[in-house]
Amino acid sequence: GGPGLLEAAGAEDGEGAFVHKVMPDAPAERAGLRIEDVIRKVNGKKIKDSSDLVNNISAHSPGESVDLEVLRNDRTITLAVTLAARPALDQQRAPRRRPREVLGMRVRSLTPQMIEQRGLDEGQQGVIISEIKPGGSADDALLRPGDIIAKVDRAPVNSEEQFHRLVEERGDPGKWLLIHIIRGDEDARAAAIRVPRK
Repeated sequence: GGPGLLEAAGAEDGEGAFVHKVMPDAPAERAGLRIEDVIRKVNGKKIKDSSDLVNNISAHSPGESVDLEVLRNDRTITLAVTLAARPALDQQRAPRRRPREVLGMRVRSLTPQMIEQRGLDEGQQGVIISEIKPGGSADDALLRPGDIIAKVDRAPVNSEEQFHRLVEERGDPGKWLLIHIIRGDEDARAAAIRVPRK
């Protein structure tokens, strides 16, 4: 945001956190925070800039209520915000584990966010292919990254771990394994994938 933006918004000392965007249905929106507000204090403690705001909010627990002193159109108002859990930040901190390769591909468990982004049915289960090894079994079966594997040998798949277990239990080296895949908004279809010899 920078001090110039803050001063233009009415914070003459150039301190505070400028609100660039408010996510729909987020705690800030529910509390009445608006774009171009300047957050000056949290529970009476002065805020220098955006990172100061993040550090201050991080010190509070999810579900706790904090009072924000906000400068809006040269008027100071106070808003009470109930903090939500912050899974996004925790996920960013956790190192991203690379999934194990099986049948010439790597897969990840489907998350509710992925289901929503792809416009799938809410209860859709399966794993999503994150990587295909050129020349491997998945590549030979014409599978692509982004395909969703819903079943292995007619058994529904509900997680990455379970997918690996099903492949180990039901896949005979050198034989074909039946899988059901969903690609884009096409109907689920069957594909056969060869299990490599050990």
